[in-house]
Amino acid sequence: MKQLKGERMKELTMVFALMVLAAFSAGCNAADQGSVKVETGWGKVKAVHQPGDFFTCWSPGCAVYDVDTRPWSDEIEVHTATKDNAPLKLKVRITARIKQDKIEQYLSTYGFDVKERHERRGQIESGMIQTAVRDAVVQHEAYRVFSEQDAIQNSIIEKVKPQLETQIFADLISVQIVERPIFDNSNIELAASNVVAAQKQKEAQEQYKQAAQIEFEKNQIINQIYTQSPQAFELKKLEWQKYIAEAWASHQGPLVFGGSGVQVQVPANK
Repeated sequence: MKQLKGERMKELTMVFALMVLAAFSAGCNAADQGSVKVETGWGKVKAVHQPGDFFTCWSPGCAVYDVDTRPWSDEIEVHTATKDNAPLKLKVRITARIKQDKIEQYLSTYGFDVKERHERRGQIESGMIQTAVRDAVVQHEAYRVFSEQDAIQNSIIEKVKPQLETQIFADLISVQIVERPIFDNSNIELAASNVVAAQKQKEAQEQYKQAAQIEFEKNQIINQIYTQSPQAFELKKLEWQKYIAEAWASHQGPLVFGGSGVQVQVPANK
């Protein structure tokens, strides 16, 4: 009888230990890679836990929220107009990530619910991009929008970056114009495309001109060397004659070049 009671007590002890372990496991939290766990007490942030940081949340009023710290990308379409009032559409992709040291401010501003937080963040972000794109495009005339697209993109980045840091508590990774701007008037779009083609042709001509100038200067240096050193010129002549001989050796008899001093003889290739 005593033995049975002892075994029963062991079973109860084991069950109790398993229940405690299960409760501990259920209350133990840890963030996944690319995210953090935010521990709150009665709606206020108590701690931000990085991946690998295990903690429990048993106290009254305690809650845990996940925050994704990986970069996000959003594409925003903007209807705008150029300096000369030509309407167009422009699509921009913005990529950013939450600052690690600003997570508490981020949650306090945009809320703990993931869906609501992302919706509110998206509204602010879209407003930033809309304003920045309009301010950038209006500085350029319609027929130069394509050729000056890099300048437009840089202007958007310059305006959005500080706003993103102060209003969304995020670091800007990139802003890109992801598609060709589309004008409401197709004739304007054609004119803008022609400007780009003309600019590329001009750049190609400039590159050709620079290459020709370099070749001219190189030949000038070579000529100076040969003028100042007749021996160098004679040696170069022998090299040229050797190349000619090699090209013709398979078709003709031996060729001999050179004067009474140095000679180069190339036999026929038989």
